[in-house]
Amino acid sequence: MIQPGAGPTSSTIALGRVRAIGLDTNAFGSKHLSLERLSDLVRRAKKHGSLEVWIPESVLWEWAEHAAPEHKTAVVALERLRSAGLTTSTLASKTVDKVLEDLRASLDKVGPPLKVLPVDDVARAALRDQIMLQGPAKTRHAKDGSLERLGMARGA
Repeated sequence: MIQPGAGPTSSTIALGRVRAIGLDTNAFGSKHLSLERLSDLVRRAKKHGSLEVWIPESVLWEWAEHAAPEHKTAVVALERLRSAGLTTSTLASKTVDKVLEDLRASLDKVGPPLKVLPVDDVARAALRDQIMLQGPAKTRHAKDGSLERLGMARGA
């Protein structure tokens, strides 16, 4: 690990052994993608030759799941501003799947050495259902007002 204040020799030696930079959902803070910061990271990785930037496919699902409600909030806010005569801008509503599709398209534009690591088919379906709150589980309000996810095996 490179320690703060380490000299250039230490950094060069450490990076020489690194194959990839792996990102998780919180890589850019607050569970959201920063395309600007990701693009900068990819540009810097290119400078080191074979260094790649890896994003697990499940991270894309989480980013889409977190972005979808914010997109909906933006759509509603623009509708209110337009109805008050304060803007003429519009924004079409999107499902979480459309947000995911758009996110993938944005990442495709970043290009190599960025790689999205796929999840195999069975694990993919289970993880996607869990992360994107879809599939056989149901959501209900618990006694304390919080939401609970209950699987079919638990008798929900």
